[in-house]
Amino acid sequence: LGGPVAKDRAWFFVSYQGTRETNGTSLTNSLATVYVPAFLGPQRTASSLAALSVCYGLGGYIDPVAAAVLQAKLPNGQYMLPSAPGVTTGVGCKAGNPGNPVRETIPSNSTFKEDQFNSNLDLRLNDKNRFFGKLFFADNRTNEALYDTFGDGNPLQAPGWPTEEDIAQRVLSLGLSSVISNHLLNEARFGWSTISGPGTPSQPITSAQLGISSPLSAEFPGMPTLSFTNMFTLGPSPLGINYSAATTYSYSDMMTWTKGRHTIRYGVEYKRQKLDAPYFDVFPNGEIFYLGFTGNVFGDFLSGLSGLSVIGSGTNSLHNRANDFAAFIQDDWKVAPRLTINLGL
Repeated sequence: LGGPVAKDRAWFFVSYQGTRETNGTSLTNSLATVYVPAFLGPQRTASSLAALSVCYGLGGYIDPVAAAVLQAKLPNGQYMLPSAPGVTTGVGCKAGNPGNPVRETIPSNSTFKEDQFNSNLDLRLNDKNRFFGKLFFADNRTNEALYDTFGDGNPLQAPGWPTEEDIAQRVLSLGLSSVISNHLLNEARFGWSTISGPGTPSQPITSAQLGISSPLSAEFPGMPTLSFTNMFTLGPSPLGINYSAATTYSYSDMMTWTKGRHTIRYGVEYKRQKLDAPYFDVFPNGEIFYLGFTGNVFGDFLSGLSGLSVIGSGTNSLHNRANDFAAFIQDDWKVAPRLTINLGL
């Protein structure tokens, strides 16, 4: 919507754009590809899991943490680790022969919501001075079923741990154009912009529920990420808990001088930039990697053997400041009617 505020003196423009998207087919954020054990089915009783362990040559033994993981359910009522299609646990396998993992592609919905506003004001102060102002405002929320911001997603991520990103953007631009004389024009501009937002992963299952002890569980109670090499990954992204804000202030002034065959422009600009990242918690819940030391990755898990564990307390609060200065001069010299030379520094 736009139009005059005062005849021949002031004009305005405003706009709004809203976006609502639900996507269940994104290869990076919605479609999970996992390789589940061939004989893992929907029966997860103690006896069923003991029968499953026989497939891996464990004689009916299953580690208590492994049993808790296999029996844990997400808020939607589905098991944290999906079952192989059409399988009843432990049926059809021979002792010590677990078969090949079954590939499954599981869709989940990712959503995007944005509210975006834009406004302009043009004001003719007098015959020699014109003012303008522009404001851009946007809030957007992305709920990624499979977290992959900046390519930080887990490989072969099983669904169930979406991450929410809330981004706020603000841009303000002000300017004054002044005719100083018939040969001299000045343009002054001020700008401010900021973009900020947190990342918040869903953590419906805690370490305590699985019988896993973590030195940081008081502050970060969520379960660790469980990575099964070349099979699947369970748990929240170890890089999903973050917050940052970047703000820039800028001021510039440019003069245009027309004299004879020369049009000379010269100007200066100053920018003040601020980056604040009060937290970026890397691996605060920890991550356990199952590497297949016994010859089978899932067999390691059932027996309670993990290959590698890592945990991190996050990064220190980060606050960067930078000042940028710039200047230029340019001369458009019309040497002849068919020849103009552009000189600049």
